[in-house]
Amino acid sequence: MKIWQATVLSLAMAVPASAQDACPTIDDLAGGIRFETATGEIETFRRYSDDIVESYYAYSPDEGVRSMLARGLYLVEVMEMADGKMLPGSRTTYSFPMAADALPQPEPGTTWSVTLARLDSAGLASEQQDYVFGPAQTRTYGGCAYQMIPVEIAYPDDPDPELRDILHYLPELGLSYVAAFKDSNGSDTYDYIGIERLQ
Repeated sequence: MKIWQATVLSLAMAVPASAQDACPTIDDLAGGIRFETATGEIETFRRYSDDIVESYYAYSPDEGVRSMLARGLYLVEVMEMADGKMLPGSRTTYSFPMAADALPQPEPGTTWSVTLARLDSAGLASEQQDYVFGPAQTRTYGGCAYQMIPVEIAYPDDPDPELRDILHYLPELGLSYVAAFKDSNGSDTYDYIGIERLQ
């Protein structure tokens, strides 16, 4: 092989690696990882504690939803925000019957069911959640590719038997986002297309 051929080949092989090296990693959660949807909404994830990831989904410049996710997946608190303040009566908390670090890590092809306590403006109630972890696949955001595990959550205690949340869990980043919502009236999907690290 001639020298110039070897140089061209080595450069061609280095470009994809360099592009992926510029993509956020789990270490970037400390400063923040931001996703953009196809319709222009922004969701930002930050490390809140060793076992909790904070998410802020902004659907307008001054309004959004703040969520706390144990192990980057299991919802433990959610509230609506406006102008940096919680909207009265919008907070809901979920108490699992185990510590955050004891919650199961998602494994493709497995299931998990749990009964937890839910506290909201209507009071305290129990809630069953059934998790189905689908087969892993590759998902690309801009030029960044990650392994993704689809997670379907059903709520057997809810009056609507069709109620489902579909999450995309990215184990390499330790976070998840809502990719779809389904109920007896139909479904909504949320297409995440871009990603960047915050400094």
